[in-house]
Amino acid sequence: MKRSRRGAFCLGSDNFNCGFLPATFQGSVFKHGKLPVANLTRTEPMAEIQQAKIRLLQKLDRRAAEQTAGDDQIESAIANYELAFRMQQTVPELMDLGHESQATRRLYVMNADYAVENKVEIHDLHATMLHLLGVDHERLTFRFSGRDMRLTDVHGKVVRDILA
Repeated sequence: MKRSRRGAFCLGSDNFNCGFLPATFQGSVFKHGKLPVANLTRTEPMAEIQQAKIRLLQKLDRRAAEQTAGDDQIESAIANYELAFRMQQTVPELMDLGHESQATRRLYVMNADYAVENKVEIHDLHATMLHLLGVDHERLTFRFSGRDMRLTDVHGKVVRDILA
């Protein structure tokens, strides 16, 4: 997922909701600019200090995991810390597309000449797929936080142009 220059998610922020899945499966937001992911830069002046902190956190995490006996939230928090460290090591190089050829950059839609025609919002796409499956998206609801919610939100409309 990537944010547009205006700050909006290209496919909608609802794509980051892990719904019924465990917390481990949450997404990361990638932004335009020099720091595409928040909190990737090391705050300690030396790598050795960070490594010592990581070793201490791992020790504390193992102890907490043993005491809570498989609590999904604790295990997810531990996994998130470990993932954050791996991301600090790999994301900056991964997101640096400056070394890519112009042809590759076009494939990533990085040139300013690119324009979108007939844009379809994610809720409209969901509504259209449900329509093709014979489901009335306006009547399909699920309970969340004590409220009936629609997968297609209140804005989802069937995209008739796609239907043949």
